[in-house]
Amino acid sequence: MSRTYVYLGIIEALVFFIAAGLGALTRFGWDLPPDISPVSLAATSLLFATGMIAAMTSMGLYQRGAQAQEAAFVVRLGLAFVLGMVLLAVTFYAIPALFMGRGVLGLSLVFSFIGISVVRELFARLVTAESRKRRVLVLGAGVNARAIADLVANDRNLSFNVVGYIPLPRSHSTIDEGLTL
Repeated sequence: MSRTYVYLGIIEALVFFIAAGLGALTRFGWDLPPDISPVSLAATSLLFATGMIAAMTSMGLYQRGAQAQEAAFVVRLGLAFVLGMVLLAVTFYAIPALFMGRGVLGLSLVFSFIGISVVRELFARLVTAESRKRRVLVLGAGVNARAIADLVANDRNLSFNVVGYIPLPRSHSTIDEGLTL
């Protein structure tokens, strides 16, 4: 798993947590109803963030290349929000103490969608394409490894970076000494 996507997941979890709080504050203002304490609001926000991150993870939105095709990404993001909403509705039904009303849930989803869209756009602009590529270690340094090296040298738009080649014992190496480990 890429550290870059772990950091993205942590940032998006914070976005979901804050969006749930903003949804409640927008719905009720600073004067929360007497049956909602700040602690229960924080617990509900944490549950909201956990459920939404689980839905986004299940839709593969933290895998490398998830944003490669924009239309597919938008569909997967929309499905993740629908899945998250269903998951949260079932959870809130099962644990009534952590109830989040329809209005708060709807506002939280809207704020989340806006926040996630902004974060993903910044992510696409700030994180280089090279750092989003898979890192590959090639076992062997023979003829097939030479073909991979030639492919890497001729095509910079590959979805992976070769970090090195490990020559096998009793085989002829066709890879430069500087690239073997």
